[in-house]
Amino acid sequence: MDVLSQRLFKKLTLNGESFSQKMKALTSFVQKKMVELGIEPHCQIHFRGDVLEVLFKKETYLPDEFNREFDAYFSAGLMISLLRSAIHSCGYKTNLRTFPRFDEPDLVAFIYISKDKYTVPWFFESASSNGVEKSKTVRFSCLLNDISNRRMLIAEELNKTNDISDSEKKILISSSHNMPSTWLQSGFFAGDLTFNIKKSGFDVRQIEPFVNSVEIDANNLVDGLYPQFLMTVSPIS
Repeated sequence: MDVLSQRLFKKLTLNGESFSQKMKALTSFVQKKMVELGIEPHCQIHFRGDVLEVLFKKETYLPDEFNREFDAYFSAGLMISLLRSAIHSCGYKTNLRTFPRFDEPDLVAFIYISKDKYTVPWFFESASSNGVEKSKTVRFSCLLNDISNRRMLIAEELNKTNDISDSEKKILISSSHNMPSTWLQSGFFAGDLTFNIKKSGFDVRQIEPFVNSVEIDANNLVDGLYPQFLMTVSPIS
């Protein structure tokens, strides 16, 4: 996604579009990517100068319905992560403030944009070791481990075998907590991985919030963890 974001931004710059128009185009780009992954965008973005306000759509945020609430926060986290990554890839810095006003539950976050130059970080130092290129699976494992540590979530490959070939994988993301801030972090995790995964030689095929297929309650805990979402990834041929 980073290359596509840069190409879009460069095209808009050559066309003389304003900064606000560029941000709106990046937002539209991110929303389309979410739909491709099977996640409905539950948020809308308001542009106020160099600040983006992320708000729940009134018709989708229903705090009395657990599944809908989970979906809303997860979708918001995914959108925020992808949007920040897209902005970073175009050379800008961002600062994030989540849940900025407790008396406005539909206001998820402020994204402050700085036009200072930003260097996009990568998650591990090298794709090779001692001059030997690491396999896609090893690179993906490094990426997954790094994001898991940063987001404080647990990633587990389902039906894992001793076969280390670069094959399709299903990754279950879980947490020891199960609250709105956790669901938002889960969305951040999905966004971080989606935006950077191609550098490891894999790509995300599908994201499925676990609450849509299995009700999460005390009786469904796995090793004391709450499952958050399932992600299917495949190697890029």
